[in-house]
Amino acid sequence: MGDAWFTTDVLLFVRPDGSIAPLGLFLADDIVFTKNGTSPASLGILMNLADVLAIYPSKEPFDIQRDRLEPLP
Repeated sequence: MGDAWFTTDVLLFVRPDGSIAPLGLFLADDIVFTKNGTSPASLGILMNLADVLAIYPSKEPFDIQRDRLEPLP
């Protein structure tokens, strides 16, 4: 996973074809705030990272990219 992740890092789950599954917000350990399923009407939920990845099956592993929001000046 590279560098350490910090609370409120935005995680992008990028498929091998470049498409992006719904993003998540890293909270702690392997807990992510994300949608609960593939439906646009799905509500947000706290989930383990492994469970999030299991919702969006892919033959090849996701490339998990992190973006850190910079604080306002």
